[in-house]
Amino acid sequence: MKATNKNTISEITNKYDFRFKKDLGQNFLTDENIVLKIVDSLELKDDEVVLEVGPGMGSLTQKLAERAYKVYAVEIDTRAVNMLEETLSEYDNIEIINKDILKTDLSEILEDGIKENRKIKFISNLPYYITSPILMKVLEDKVMFESIVVMLQKEVATRLNAKVNTKDYSSFTIAVDYYAEVERLFNVPKTVFVPMPKVDSTVLRVIPRKESKVDVDNQDMFFKVVKAAFMNRRKMVFNSLSNGLAVNKDLLKNALINSGLDEKVRAENITIEQFVKLSNEINNIKK
Repeated sequence: MKATNKNTISEITNKYDFRFKKDLGQNFLTDENIVLKIVDSLELKDDEVVLEVGPGMGSLTQKLAERAYKVYAVEIDTRAVNMLEETLSEYDNIEIINKDILKTDLSEILEDGIKENRKIKFISNLPYYITSPILMKVLEDKVMFESIVVMLQKEVATRLNAKVNTKDYSSFTIAVDYYAEVERLFNVPKTVFVPMPKVDSTVLRVIPRKESKVDVDNQDMFFKVVKAAFMNRRKMVFNSLSNGLAVNKDLLKNALINSGLDEKVRAENITIEQFVKLSNEINNIKK
């Protein structure tokens, strides 16, 4: 049973009286070639474990199961789980887990793979409404993923992979760059989904760093500074931080100078390395 077949999708969704939920970002892939291209990007070996989030109808899941040792498919929607149990019934190396990934202990799901010292990879057609929380959970988790392949809204992918001094550069860009290297692979047109979304998608490969890109004195402070700096993009960082972090203005001015930054600088013009210097300076002030 091909999960990408439009007739199959129609039959199964009707059988289970399934209604697509916009708030869950439910859009099922119907192009077999694109499915294969996405799965190829994960470069799976037959002794590796895969965690998939949001399997939907199981189009990616089927191809993953044909290549991996074990696939854990986490699906929040019970209605979709009922369909998956049918579309994936011929595979004996898939475990369907009906949970919210954001409230789930990943190491508990992947316990066997961790004990057996298997390489663990992650894949997801990320729901557009919750891209950032899921990706950050995966990157920050104690489970070290060998490789991550995600499909996400094209404009979100642009933001995630943006360069300093551009309008798309954001706190999300910096947070992901802190933990991983990002490679933009290819775009996916909206026409290959059912129902058709309003926007095109992009597939990215994200490789977690063995160690974070930069050394910071206080990681929590680093992310607080980055978040506060981008809270209002039109404001100068000096104003954003003095309000957002309640830092004495004279001390903040010195922190900017010591970091090699002008007090009129905006967040989109600050590199991750400069944010490190600035957060270290502010951390010293806050001690």
